[in-house]
Amino acid sequence: MRRALPLLVALVISIAGSCFAVAQPQVWGADEAAHLFRAYQVSTGGWAPQRLEERGPIPRYGGQVPASFVRLADSGTARQWSKPQRGPVLGNPDARRPLLDAPVGTETTEAKFVNTAAYAPTSYAPAVVGLWTSRLAGLDVGGTILVARLLGVLTAAVAGALAVWLLRGTGWEYLAAVVACLPSVIFQAATVSADTMTNAVTLVLAASFVRLTLTDSPPSRAATWALALSVLLVGVAKPTYAPMALLLLVVPASRLAWGRSATGRGPSRAVGAGVVGTSLAVSVGWLSLAAGTTAGMGVVWDPRDPTAVRPDDQRAFVLGHLPEMVRIAYRTLADSTPKYLRELFVQTGYQVEGSGGAMILVLMALALAWFLAPRPVVSRGRLATVALVVAASGALIFGALYLSFTPVGLWAVAGVQGRYFYPLLLPALLCLRALLPARLVGDGATGADDGRVAARWVVGLVVGACALAVLKYVLLTWATVS
Repeated sequence: MRRALPLLVALVISIAGSCFAVAQPQVWGADEAAHLFRAYQVSTGGWAPQRLEERGPIPRYGGQVPASFVRLADSGTARQWSKPQRGPVLGNPDARRPLLDAPVGTETTEAKFVNTAAYAPTSYAPAVVGLWTSRLAGLDVGGTILVARLLGVLTAAVAGALAVWLLRGTGWEYLAAVVACLPSVIFQAATVSADTMTNAVTLVLAASFVRLTLTDSPPSRAATWALALSVLLVGVAKPTYAPMALLLLVVPASRLAWGRSATGRGPSRAVGAGVVGTSLAVSVGWLSLAAGTTAGMGVVWDPRDPTAVRPDDQRAFVLGHLPEMVRIAYRTLADSTPKYLRELFVQTGYQVEGSGGAMILVLMALALAWFLAPRPVVSRGRLATVALVVAASGALIFGALYLSFTPVGLWAVAGVQGRYFYPLLLPALLCLRALLPARLVGDGATGADDGRVAARWVVGLVVGACALAVLKYVLLTWATVS
């Protein structure tokens, strides 16, 4: 089972992701139209955010994109298309077929996408490769979007298989498999989105960190270089996850294997510190380059009143009303925690409730895999550092959206979605596992047999959760786009 687990994870993600990619209406995914526009901009060499001509007090960001993409996004096909009464109905599905069958063409038009203009080019690597491939093959609009989606699914499948492979034989591989195969994450990978690359990078980062820090496995060059590369990429993936780069400094120097022979603790630590410093410097540099986009986010909150979101006034409000900020944080968590959990595990799109059955199976699989994992033997100092990194990234998620997406003085933080916490899931579970010594299996033949049975249950529950999520999405929630 352990040897086949990476391949099985890749297979589950590929099948479920392909079903999601084909079933969901084009440009319906979370901000998918804006992500598609930004991916096209990157694919044609527009790496930095582009500020458009001013038409009022709010800065506008975007660029030139194919007019065929804009017509599809503006036609109403990006809105919900629901079989049940819940949600608006698109109308005649055949009306969208000419838009999908149309060639991408060379005609371009100006499009606004301030909410995605700030993302670094590396975040769109799968989609950009898909756009290049589609351009060479001369595919139409629908085919172009589908290829970009499938490249995202492939990225998630490779990252999931790599994370499980890095943890093979440690007892942590089953927990990594469950985290990699969450229905919500597979669905997100099946849309054109910057989150696909972010989720892949942070999953590999967390898995390689666990391998090097919390297990008694021999030092691994593959895990060392996987950790270093993911640390470099996380710096520009999303600034809110930049603190995760510090996890490389938590790894004991003796566990870092940079070459075939031992590097030595001093040089090894210096190389690690250099990688972390580079990652943080790149993150700060990109933040400076994209800082202007924050002032334009009010358009996303309410196009009729874009001045409701004022980051400078919001910062002044935070500094002048600290007791009120505590109440806002409490109200946000008290009101939205159940929503965050649903969105983290089984959500498949805006305003679409994920499968309740899939949620139950995911939680059961997480519980079994969590108790299958050995208790990490790690110092309190290192454990506290991991916990601080998780807390800092979580606070940055709320802080960034409060400053850039929430109207001044609103009673809660707006725009936070459960999927934003996915990169922090495996490190958070690690911290909890270190606090509880209980384990599902013991020593000896009986314990090993029990562990194999539990491992089979974990795999079965993961497959069942993904199957339920796909079936509900395709058969009950959305009409299949043919």
